[in-house]
Amino acid sequence: RARNRYNFYSEVARFEGYQWIGEVFDEASNTKYAHSREVYRRYVDMVGNTLENLKEAMEGETIAYSTLYRQYEEEARKEGFREIGDFFKELSEVAKSYEKKFEEIYNRVKNNTVFISPVPIRWRCMNCSWTHEGTSAPKLCSLCYFPRSFFKAEGDEI
Repeated sequence: RARNRYNFYSEVARFEGYQWIGEVFDEASNTKYAHSREVYRRYVDMVGNTLENLKEAMEGETIAYSTLYRQYEEEARKEGFREIGDFFKELSEVAKSYEKKFEEIYNRVKNNTVFISPVPIRWRCMNCSWTHEGTSAPKLCSLCYFPRSFFKAEGDEI
């Protein structure tokens, strides 16, 4: 929670013209992230490999849109808070789209097709934006020499 709060504070500070104060909040936010990462790695063991993490993310988004956000929406509407109900309905739609995106990526990782396409497509280097057309991403970028892991199929949304 503190990390997100500091990110919000950073935005406000920058909006009000205090760039360096925004950087102080960013630094504090990054520190909170580093602390959380160590807790998860050392004590909680809740971060797996990419395939496991994608599966967990899919499950979390499914619970969010099918149960949590739906329940929050219903309760808000029942109590007369239409705007809050609308907000949770929209959050539910976002969660559902992420669940589908995570599922698509999960299947590509599972089937070893992250860097392969059945038809020629454009692959973009995420470091320098150089593009390559083909059925697979190149092993190295011809422009900056970054590895294949920095390529994504054009059209893949973040």
